[in-house]
Amino acid sequence: MTSRRPLRFGVNILSSPSSSQWRAIARKAEDHGYDILNVPDHMGNQSPFPALVAAAEGASLRLGTYVISTGLYQPAMLARLCATTDQLTDGRLEVGLGAGYLPADSQALGVPFGSPRGRVDHLTRTVQGLRALYAPPGPGPGMRQPPA
Repeated sequence: MTSRRPLRFGVNILSSPSSSQWRAIARKAEDHGYDILNVPDHMGNQSPFPALVAAAEGASLRLGTYVISTGLYQPAMLARLCATTDQLTDGRLEVGLGAGYLPADSQALGVPFGSPRGRVDHLTRTVQGLRALYAPPGPGPGMRQPPA
């Protein structure tokens, strides 16, 4: 099986207390040859979106979410967060989405955890919503701005 994409390497960072530390971590990851820096989305960690914006100021590598639990977000709000983060990182955001697997994250937000089928259905609706609202026309990275 052949791939149309080159092999890339990423690093997952849990959290850092300051923007200067995020910049330093991003520089170090880039210096070590990583292509993407990923930040998870769990209630015990920093929010991934501002963390990725801070990291973007330190290096030119790609930036990603590993992995957004879609059950914690309304699709339109998540699309707004992604579009803003993508804009503030000069189009370097890569979004990883999942159905969620930690009931504690939902409980911390007062959001129902849902059945496995319900979580997958919400993930499907979220993906469809993100594609409809912010998918770029044609192939390539980045997101277009929402309609006015």
